[in-house]
Amino acid sequence: GWNKPGALALLKTKKTILNGEWDKWWDPERERNIKSVKKYLRKLIPMYYHNLNKIRAIVLIAKNHKS
Repeated sequence: GWNKPGALALLKTKKTILNGEWDKWWDPERERNIKSVKKYLRKLIPMYYHNLNKIRAIVLIAKNHKS
């Protein structure tokens, strides 16, 4: 699920892109150390594939049901 800091960060990124400020913002950020993201990636990647398998199963059931 979403948490407030994550949602706010996503909105800030969207605003930065829409205002045409991405390149100006990203240039100094690209060198920043983002090791703290690794702990979230370990959780996100398995969740993504788990949910992807659920979605595939639902689509398959829906296709078979229409036949």
